[in-house]
Amino acid sequence: MARINIPQNIDDRLTLAEKMFAKHQADGASSPISGLGWAQVGPTIDPTQTLRSEAADFKKKSEQKNEQAGNALPPIDDIIRRARDILLGLYRDNPRKLEDWGFSVDDSPRGGSSSTPTPPAK
Repeated sequence: MARINIPQNIDDRLTLAEKMFAKHQADGASSPISGLGWAQVGPTIDPTQTLRSEAADFKKKSEQKNEQAGNALPPIDDIIRRARDILLGLYRDNPRKLEDWGFSVDDSPRGGSSSTPTPPAK
């Protein structure tokens, strides 16, 4: 027996539904799938395709905007690093002062430089 596959891709499924609805309407009362609720579901196919198209446009615009933001970041990153370096030089004895400037200060010991060796796991 032949397998009849339903597309996994949403856009392909919507295209299939559109073709099925058109055939159902063309067949009228003699349509073998008339009792399935096409009168309610059929009219939602086109608006759903429009939503998918709009979503694709938004995705493309989002990618473009993220690329633009990424291109604008290098000078921002640079000024943040340079300001941190200057402030750290000014407040070398009290690096917590950089929190006043919005920096997160982690003064916990760095991993791997512990003076007490960790015993091996048993």
